Amino acid sequence: MKKNEIVENVKRILVKHRPGNFTDCIKWLLHNFPRGRVIDNGKFFWSGNRRCPHLLKFDINNKLHLDFIIAASNLFAHMYNIPQTCDRQFIAQEVVKVQVPEFKPKDIFTADNNSNQCRVDDQQRMNVQEKNNSSIEQLLNRLPKLDEIVDIKIQPHELKTDDDTNFHIDYIVATTLLRTENYEIQITDRSQIKRVAENIIPAIVTTTAMVTGLVCLEVYKLIQGHKKIESYRNACLNLALPFFAFFEPVPSKCQKYLDKEFTLWDRFEVKGDMTLEEFIEYFKCEHKLVPNIIAEGSSMIYCAHFIHQTSKIQNMKQKISHIYETVSKRRIPPHVRYLILDMYCDDLEGNEVQDVPYVKYTFA
Repeated sequence: MKKNEIVENVKRILVKHRPGNFTDCIKWLLHNFPRGRVIDNGKFFWSGNRRCPHLLKFDINNKLHLDFIIAASNLFAHMYNIPQTCDRQFIAQEVVKVQVPEFKPKDIFTADNNSNQCRVDDQQRMNVQEKNNSSIEQLLNRLPKLDEIVDIKIQPHELKTDDDTNFHIDYIVATTLLRTENYEIQITDRSQIKRVAENIIPAIVTTTAMVTGLVCLEVYKLIQGHKKIESYRNACLNLALPFFAFFEPVPSKCQKYLDKEFTLWDRFEVKGDMTLEEFIEYFKCEHKLVPNIIAEGSSMIYCAHFIHQTSKIQNMKQKISHIYETVSKRRIPPHVRYLILDMYCDDLEGNEVQDVPYVKYTFA
């Protein structure tokens, strides 16, 4: 994926298509999967282990709703170093002033619970291909300068379940009870929710933080340009014991095709949507390989031995992406820029080549 595409996706997730609140998430879900929706296999989508949620309409006179607002707003206030307040009357007066925009579903997703849900055309791909790195500069220029946010000081929350004044348990309880209403499941009490939070959350946070920290240490080495495998470490840990062990990674198994060595980290890079004929000719000229079988997962794009001669001639003039959509019977989603292709090949003399790297086929 290109740099500008990554930045655009971040902007899309965080700005353009970001839900305004949790209620929007449920509205969006029900917009795509309404109650009574039947999927391809003839069954109801909302059946079995799936519970259909229902929307909660905010009611200022509902104690639970106001409890959630109070807890959440005070958590945000603490995070941004803003004075907190527990005055329910004041908070209620401020809440009613807030104008919540009406939910309007965006036509960016059509849910059919199958791979036929995406629609894309060649013009969309061409538009994406025409983008260049200048868009990155435009996006970066919209960000505030460091000297403009120097006065912002963010402080994280350290979960403390034994303190009833920090709004941690208040928020967890309110969120849990609202969720039980959403999905019409059995309501539990504060004490039980607190016991569960005390036992589970610290374990999850500790393990996640531990693993994330170890991964970041290895990323630092990559950024610094360390090339030797001895510079890196695998880790094995068990916080229950506790036990920590570090050891050198095992080098990837080395394989060979023709006179070239490769590992699972290697691949062929092919950029630009080619016809099948161009694709085969490219590998003949550039890599001295003659593809006999080309597949994407279970979708057979080309097989020299089993395809009817007429079909073979027709396919030779078609784009790889088009052949894939035809044989797989599904459209390529707009956000997909490449296909991972596996090949079985011969050399130019017709001798079978046992193993070759996979192909990253970037068509857009």
